[in-house]
Amino acid sequence: SQAFKTNRDALDDSAQKFHEALNVGTIEKYGLTNTVEDDNLLQQAIEELQLSFDTNYGGLAKAPKFPMPVIWNFVLHYCATGGHDKLLQHFYLTMDKMAQGGIYDQIGGGFARYSVDARWFAPHFEKMLYDNAQLISLYAQAFSLSQKERYRTVVYQSIDFLSREMLDPQGGFYSALDADSEGQEGKFYTWQYDDFIEQVGRDNDFMVELYNLTPEGNWENGRNILFRSENLETFATSNNMDLTWLRNTVAEVNEKLLIARNEQVPPARDNKIICGWNGLIIKGLTDAYAVFSEQRFLKLALKCAEFVEENMTNGDQLFRTYSAKGDNIPAFLEDYAAIISGYINLYQVTFREKWLYRAQNLMSFAIDNFFNPEDQLFYYTDQQSHELIARKQELFDNVIPSSNSMMVQNLWFLGTVLDRKSYLQQANDMLRRVSKLIATDPPYLSNWATALSYLKFPTAEVVISGPMAEQFRKRLAAHYHPHKVMLGTENESTLPLLVNRIHPQETKIYVCYNQSCQLPVSDPDQAIDQLTY
Repeated sequence: SQAFKTNRDALDDSAQKFHEALNVGTIEKYGLTNTVEDDNLLQQAIEELQLSFDTNYGGLAKAPKFPMPVIWNFVLHYCATGGHDKLLQHFYLTMDKMAQGGIYDQIGGGFARYSVDARWFAPHFEKMLYDNAQLISLYAQAFSLSQKERYRTVVYQSIDFLSREMLDPQGGFYSALDADSEGQEGKFYTWQYDDFIEQVGRDNDFMVELYNLTPEGNWENGRNILFRSENLETFATSNNMDLTWLRNTVAEVNEKLLIARNEQVPPARDNKIICGWNGLIIKGLTDAYAVFSEQRFLKLALKCAEFVEENMTNGDQLFRTYSAKGDNIPAFLEDYAAIISGYINLYQVTFREKWLYRAQNLMSFAIDNFFNPEDQLFYYTDQQSHELIARKQELFDNVIPSSNSMMVQNLWFLGTVLDRKSYLQQANDMLRRVSKLIATDPPYLSNWATALSYLKFPTAEVVISGPMAEQFRKRLAAHYHPHKVMLGTENESTLPLLVNRIHPQETKIYVCYNQSCQLPVSDPDQAIDQLTY
């Protein structure tokens, strides 16, 4: 108050300088220019990432340790081109250690927000929708490539967790579960030794060794965090157990433990339904459906998308959160980016074109209301946000991919499927803007690097038409080849790549690159042979 009365000029000057600093644009702040992309950019990014790998426990060598699915998604995309065995082994190490650690809910499924240590042992027990949505995608793709049963288990358990504890009856998904219950962090998820023994029974006391419990407790207050030192295959071999019997028994005992755990006071739940996070889970569920053809995964994704359409939209405008009171706020770029991505995925696993055109409409709205053609980047808030002191641009990937990097991938997919050259050019321009940062700061530009991989590696347009389009789609979707776009129809379509390629009496598959198609085949395995790098 005294400063306001006696030094008003100095305060006004300081406020003006703050205002100017806040309004420094992203381009100026980071010295971004339209640099020519280096052909070795992705290799440089991978080499920079590898310098910080934790070769003992996977992930990056730091604590606290976050799952960071954006990083490992880029690594997996890069490995798909072949000849990167050492890199792929680190990816599998990371997937295994996370799934075996305390960060993963061994009996109920789902990942906590992060591990406080480097071993993935002691989590901050809060569970977030955005983490689990992306990790479902990642583990589904990891299974598609490796066929490792442990990754299937993570996907199914995590979707069961979300369906059980995070699903609104109308179809949307809630935001988060607290870490605490009864005033103690992790109490709901940890066990006293004697209580655990009582539940599993003496016939299944091997579960104590499997989950590393001790009578005195392996964590705080004499309690035990459940974690595994090894995967079930190794544990079965070490203990001379039949692997199938072990898997079935662990699943049965986990169910019993889950029932007992649910008799306790659960952590509080954040019932906000956030638009963008629901876009992430639509993508996660459709990625899982593409790999496993589990019908309930698709039903969950479709119901979630319909919930968004019915409750979180006004024409082509999205709302950030769902409120039954109607006091919705306008969505941010993150919401448009994630929902568009989810709808593109929905099209690719159903061939229902309404989702593709809905994605296109939302993209048009986003370009009109968020895009800055001077910077060639999107603002985080729309042009009607006049009350903000500055409009900022989200550039860096973190636990959630940056909204701009998601939009690059959306532009590329829509541009390819709809033959919209302006979208493809816009994606290229955005990537050129940030290209110099991809090589130097890959942990924070991993989703940008994934987007760049679609341009740098041969990316197939897989076109399926005819009465067996859905059956053929399932076979091709389950085959791991991340650099592909799938489109098709059983009878009719006006999509450019399907024109003159529709066969009412037989089903044909065209594998195309840059709209130049190879000879059509009638066998999905033959089409898979045409998918090359």
